[in-house]
Amino acid sequence: MKIIAVNGWGLGPLWFSGQIKAAFPQAAITVIQPMDTDALSGLTPSAPPADLYLGYSLGSLWLMKHLHPRPAGAKVALLAPILEFPLEKNRGGRVSATQLRYLIRALKRTEDPRPILRAFYQDAGLSLNDDALNEAPGIDDLVRGLEYLLNTSAESPLASDLIALAGALDPLLDAQTLQRLIPALEILPQAGHAPLPLIKRLARLMPA
Repeated sequence: MKIIAVNGWGLGPLWFSGQIKAAFPQAAITVIQPMDTDALSGLTPSAPPADLYLGYSLGSLWLMKHLHPRPAGAKVALLAPILEFPLEKNRGGRVSATQLRYLIRALKRTEDPRPILRAFYQDAGLSLNDDALNEAPGIDDLVRGLEYLLNTSAESPLASDLIALAGALDPLLDAQTLQRLIPALEILPQAGHAPLPLIKRLARLMPA
């Protein structure tokens, strides 16, 4: 199986690839960092198709905006999906636009984003070691990712064969609101925002 996966905000590709590998040990995995416009070539109609296109958190929004047309026969999975992130938009996000702007200003003022990232990982329920922290994106990409979350929206995906998964305990997303907007969404009662439980459920849903 060939998997193209678009990562979430503030996460490094090696860490995310390892999360996917834990559930898809035989897969060939390509991780795209959100905001990496050079990686868009992997989503064009002329690119070799993948069996599964996976978007996680910010990566789900980025994938929905860029995977057009969808390759025939490919599966698309949205994990902790984001349609429009600011709380004020009432489309599933739990973080206010004011909080996002504050974080953008904080990143622009610092030379070392690691304390900010550690706080984000803790708030999001992500367990990462220092190696994973050290491969996180640079400040410019972090800021651009937050600005993307602040200003970008996607239509509610209606494809019946789409796989969409969210955790009922997600501190960043309201799964019940998302389920009203994404009819295919399955809510995992014991999952939060961390990708691994969502990826493991995805593996069980994929055809053998």
